[in-house]
Formats: sequence, C-alpha cells, structure tokens
Amino acid sequence: MATKFRFLIGEVPSISYTIGTSGSGGTGAVGGNSGQATTLTFSGTTITGNGGSGGNYNSGVAANGGTYSGGDGGANGGTGAGVSGDTGGGGGGAIGTVNGSSAGGTAGNVGANAADVSGLQTAITGAGGYSLTSGGTAGGSGSTNPNNMSGGAATGFGCGGGSAGWYGGNGGAGLYGGGGGGAAGFTATQTGGAGGGGAIVLQITAGTTQYVVLTSGTSYSLPSATTSFKAWVIGAGGGGAGTSNSDGTSGGGGGAGGVAYKTFTLSSAVVDFEDYYVRADYFLQGNLWSVGYGAYGQTGDNTNDIQYSSPVQTITYGQNWNQVSNKSLYDVAAIKTDGTLWCWGYNYYGQLGDNTQVNRSSPVQTVAYGTNWRYVSCGYAFSAGIKTDGTLWLWGFNGNGQLGDNTQTNRSSPVQTIARGNNWKQVSCGIGTVMAVKTDGTLWGWGNGAYGNLGTNDTSVYSSPVQTVAYGTNWKQVSCSLYNSAAIKTDGTLWTWGYNFYGVLGDNTQVDKSSPVQTITAGTNWKQVDVGQYVINAIKTDGTLWVFGNNDYGQLGTNNTTNYSSPVQTVAYGNNWKQVSTGQFLSAAIKTDGTLWTWGINNYGELGTNDLSWYSSPVQTCMYGTSWKQVSCGYYLTAAVQYLNDYVS
Repeated sequence: MATKFRFLIGEVPSISYTIGTSGSGGTGAVGGNSGQATTLTFSGTTITGNGGSGGNYNSGVAANGGTYSGGDGGANGGTGAGVSGDTGGGGGGAIGTVNGSSAGGTAGNVGANAADVSGLQTAITGAGGYSLTSGGTAGGSGSTNPNNMSGGAATGFGCGGGSAGWYGGNGGAGLYGGGGGGAAGFTATQTGGAGGGGAIVLQITAGTTQYVVLTSGTSYSLPSATTSFKAWVIGAGGGGAGTSNSDGTSGGGGGAGGVAYKTFTLSSAVVDFEDYYVRADYFLQGNLWSVGYGAYGQTGDNTNDIQYSSPVQTITYGQNWNQVSNKSLYDVAAIKTDGTLWCWGYNYYGQLGDNTQVNRSSPVQTVAYGTNWRYVSCGYAFSAGIKTDGTLWLWGFNGNGQLGDNTQTNRSSPVQTIARGNNWKQVSCGIGTVMAVKTDGTLWGWGNGAYGNLGTNDTSVYSSPVQTVAYGTNWKQVSCSLYNSAAIKTDGTLWTWGYNFYGVLGDNTQVDKSSPVQTITAGTNWKQVDVGQYVINAIKTDGTLWVFGNNDYGQLGTNNTTNYSSPVQTVAYGNNWKQVSTGQFLSAAIKTDGTLWTWGINNYGELGTNDLSWYSSPVQTCMYGTSWKQVSCGYYLTAAVQYLNDYVS
C-alpha cells in the first residue's frame, strides 16, 4: 500500500534532493573515481541511488570495470552494462593484447534488470525523447590512427561510454548514471572516460501525467494538483580507468550508478486540518480580513490607530492569500498562493524584514523577496519563515537570541539560523522563544528559556537551536507563546512544558516544567495544538475542542472565568472543530462547516462581533459565512483568510 503524505498549512509540496557528481576517469596507470550517490527526500522519506565504482587498472592485465548485478563490464573488451539493479557496469574495456588491432568493447545500455525499466523508458521518452539503448561507440581497430581509437560518448540515458581501441585513445563519457569507458594506449598515456552525473526522473500525476528529469539544483516544487508521483533516483557513474603508454593494458570501464524507485501518493483531495496538515493545493485562493486595533497599521488597510469591531480587508485586497500569522503585538505576516511573503505594522526592530525600521500600514514584501515561502510565524517583534526548499529564516528583535544566529543582534532582513539545513518542517514563534520541528521528526528550541519553556531541562538562554531533552524523532507539530510550549507527537500524544502558574500545562498542577510532560488527560488522539498567553487550545481527531489555563477574560470559552489546570471542553462542545488559534486573552476557531467563532476579551473589537463586549463562550463573527479557512489571533487583532468560493466541504 502506498504511503500517504500530508502538508503544513500553506505548504506547496516540495521535493529536496542531491544530484550525484560523476566519477572522473583515471589518467595513466590509475583507476577511475567512483560516482556519488543521488538522493531524494519527500516528507521525511529518503531514497538513494548509489554511485557506480570506478574502473580498475591492473598493469599487464585487462582490468574489469565496476560490477553490477549481472556481471562485470570492461573485461577484455567485453560489453559493459548500463544502469541495472543496485549498481551497474559501465563502458566496456578495450582489447588488451599488445599484438592485436581490435576495436574497443561496446558500451552497455540500460540492463534488462534495471528498476522498472519499462516505466523508466516511458518516463524519459515523455521528458525529452531520451533512449535507454544508445551506449557510446567503441574505439576503432587498426594501428595507424590513435585518434580514431577513442571511445564515443554515450547518447542514451543511463548508458555507458565506449572504450578505447587497442592502439590508443581515451574512454568515452557515460550519460546520466552510465559508467565511463576504459582507456587504451600502446603509444601514449590515456585517460578513461568520465561517468555520467546522477539524475532523477519523475512521473507526476496532476490531472494529466507529466514527466520531469532533474540533473541539477536541490529542490523541486510539485504542481499544485499533484495526487501522486513516481521517482527513479539514479546515482552517478564511475569513471573509466586510464592506461600507461607502454604495456598495452586497457583500463576497465566505470560502474554505472544504481537505481532506486518509489511511488509516493499524496493525501486524498479533502480540505482538512487533520494532524494540522492539509494538501496545499486544496487551499483555494482567498481574501484576507482583519479585525481589532490597528495602532501601527497592522490592520493593513492603510490606516493607523483605528480600531474595527467588524472585519476589514487589507489595502492590497487580492484573492490569493494563503496563510496568515498574527501572534505578535503590532505586526502581521502572510503568504500568498504565489509563494510571496508580505508583512505590515510596527517595524521598530526590523520585524517586517524589509531592511528598514519604518512602520507600514499596508503589506510590503520582505527584502528577501522570492516566490518560495510556504509557512510563516510571528512572535513578539520578530518572525520566522520556512521556504519550500526547507530552509528556515528569521528577522526582527533578537534580544534573547531568538533568531538563532548565535548573536543577540536585531535583523531587519531575514537570516538563517546558525544550524542552517534544508529540513525544517514547521516553526512557532513566542515572546522571545522559537520552537521548530524538522522533517526527521526532531524538536528544536532556542531563545529565552527562563521558565524551562525550551524543554531543555534548564532555564538557560540559547542563541542557537538545541534539542529538547525529550529528544525523539516522532514530533509532528509544535506551538509556543509567552513562557510555555506544547507539541504533538506522531503517536497522537500531547506534551507541554514551561511556565505553569495558571495550570496552563494541563497536568493538574501549577508547577513549572523544564522538560515535556503529558497532559493529565493523556490520550493518543490529539490533532492540533495552539498556545497563547497562559492558555492552550487543542483539537482531537474526533473534532472536539479542549482548553486549559488562565480564564480571567473568558478566553477558555467555558462560559465562566474559572482557571483550569486540566483540559476541559468549551461550552460550545461539538465534534466539528477544525483549526484553533490562541491570542493574548482571546481565542478563535474554525469549524468543518467553514464558520468562524471567537471568544474572550474584546476591548478593541478583536472578536469581530461588531461590539466591544467580552464573551466567555464561542460566538460567530458578524460576517458569519461558511467559507473561512484559517485564522490567527494576536494581542489586539484577529486575522483570517476566507475562501474565494464557498463550495468546499
């Protein structure tokens, strides 16, 4: 059964990969160099095509080429094999007899045992008309013109280069994983052919079938409607061996790269926040609305110091907003469906990322620009974003080292954490803290750990990423706020740590915890968690919404102002909650029917109810409607994205 993958809110499904570098041919009495492996990683799963071995050199004896699953290539002019099995033989070695005048061995084509060779042939034909049966020609026979003795380069995908003829010549080059041909030389020192570089072949189902060949770069964004794809990952070919100028020995052909292949099936086409993951291509383009206090222009409608008790659109309008983050005091960040990142509001610390400290009352792009942003999170006067290539970038206030660049210097344009890497999956920003999950399932934190909120079993400040003491490789989603954090593992368990004065950790105590603990309710069916100021909201897989922590303003939605140190349901109950966001003293959530609900403090109209009344149980915004898809709460503002068309169920 094929594995199904889900993606973070706003994510464009992306493949990361490394293309193996070809092995160079040896010169003189030297063997060829091995090719490097090619790897492909998708949603934490990696497949590898091994590199081919370099051809051998053995003075006075015709050398064998790299081995493959069906035999040796390059022995005494024998036919070398192309890509086949895990590793493969390259171009054939030359005839090695001193008194002969024979031609070099013929280079191999892709072997019959190659991984799904018929499917590979279909894919490469669709990608560019490549052939699997065009190995390099052998060097010619005779003893009068060494230049005609050199082996020809392969022109077929995955095929080996031809080997040189006896009298002298260089080996031919392999193509895309094919091994290099061996050299021969009776009158001069010669060089073996280089192997072919690695390659990745994709067959993508996205409405129609598409074929792609990747031979460079490090990432590839799948088409928006992708439902499945098949990948052939081909390692680089090894180089052929060289030969000396006196003994007539032929160099062995290089080994061909190995092939790994796998079919990946994406989740079914359902708009769903299950596991806090959802197919990005089913996020329809949408309108962006905000409600509450715009002291520094954070409502994005080109006004300042205005408060709204009913939602207004940003000045840029547009119908292509995808994800918004507003867990900050006075600034907002959002990503459009074209992958561009926009920020607006207060900018004293450079938290808008536009290389200035000028406040903005309408959205501006970060100075990093680009169209490959997939997820953004706002903290207190700083932000973090992840690109489709898996890199993590941060900007703004850095007084607690929360930018992770091993300094405490504020940054007005995005910088990478000192840990760098291209396997960051999800990030959450708090007051002076950052927590993030990598694609390998590890959980990392940095910044101010004054209350143990980094989960490192201490209260230290870290200016570069460190793992929680819980370690493990099964963390799925994390959220943090003022002085506490929460995360869900792939087994559905919910863990919390940090400040616990109001019982916000849900473990039925008020004792701070500097390492992750489970809530008192335990369970293995937690789906999404969101942390606010002394409040945690969480949704289970059965669609129920649970809350715990401080309730002075009715922000738990329990129709009272009682604090709870263990999870309780909101008074609205129900089993159709889809996504929840927690602000300073307010909360907001979307149901599976597309309705938007808010509760808690409402001094600035941030609940969107067209009044300034506080509500201790969930109420609908005055816009009503059934087309809300994502919401984010901050201190004095709520922002939400609405579907352009109200027809998704």
